[in-house]
Amino acid sequence: MILYISYLINENEALEYIGKNTMGILIFHKLPILVVQTKLGVISNLLIDSNLLVELAISFLTVALSIFVSLITNYILKKICPITIGEKRTKKIEKKIEA
Repeated sequence: MILYISYLINENEALEYIGKNTMGILIFHKLPILVVQTKLGVISNLLIDSNLLVELAISFLTVALSIFVSLITNYILKKICPITIGEKRTKKIEKKIEA
């Protein structure tokens, strides 16, 4: 079933970008989830007496927020210090040749 779904999707730039940045998502996804769980009490109150549709909507929004924040953090770290997320440096250090 997964292979058939991936065949139907074929090429999707957004999914390809997420796929190329999975290390950053893995590293940074927990912080936004913890913020939603602990700091936003309104969401906790909504989940106490809610139906399945509200729970799924809140879960989807939390996942989307987590991926979005993780990708932004990953992008920033890629520009500043790519080795921290397992990337190689893109700029080469030029050696000065003394005459």
